[in-house]
Amino acid sequence: MIKNSLALSMSLLLLAGCQVAPPVKPVQAPSPQPSKAGVTIKAPGASSAATVIVEPGESRPAAIPQAPMIMRSTAPSASVKKLADGHDMPAVSGLLASAEARLQQGQLEEAATSLERAQRLAPQSAEVYLKLSETRFRQGRVVEAEQLARKGLAFSRSVAQQAALWRMISQSAERQGKADAAQQARQKAEQLEAQGDRG
Repeated sequence: MIKNSLALSMSLLLLAGCQVAPPVKPVQAPSPQPSKAGVTIKAPGASSAATVIVEPGESRPAAIPQAPMIMRSTAPSASVKKLADGHDMPAVSGLLASAEARLQQGQLEEAATSLERAQRLAPQSAEVYLKLSETRFRQGRVVEAEQLARKGLAFSRSVAQQAALWRMISQSAERQGKADAAQQARQKAEQLEAQGDRG
């Protein structure tokens, strides 16, 4: 009897162990709907952030706003800017000497030709402008003489040279019948000459 009960219990245990559990279906999470996401990006140096829309499937924004580049000027300041005045060019010195010799001989056109060549080599030479102005004045081209002297003032760094240029402006204006302009230019020349004497 006990033997039969034991055999029955063993059979029941074997049957229970062999029973297969029903398969478990995996539960799938609902796939997310593609949507556009806004990403706020602040570029370095930018004053405000910008929102960039990322399309579905994109790993990063198509374009990231860039901060405007600020270029710093490396040009020397006006106070130390080197003028193209030809002071270190032997050719310019030679042309000025040639023009001076021509002027002394009364060869005005030849002097003007030398000075125009010097001006092309040294377009910021106040000395060339002064000599060319004097030459044009002697040729009777007083309007051009005044214009050249005024241009020379923009490049002159010498008080004596500025006074000479104002003298040319005064003489040219007077020859044109511009009495007021001539007087003002003469006064400026005298002020500069007095300043040069004190210095």
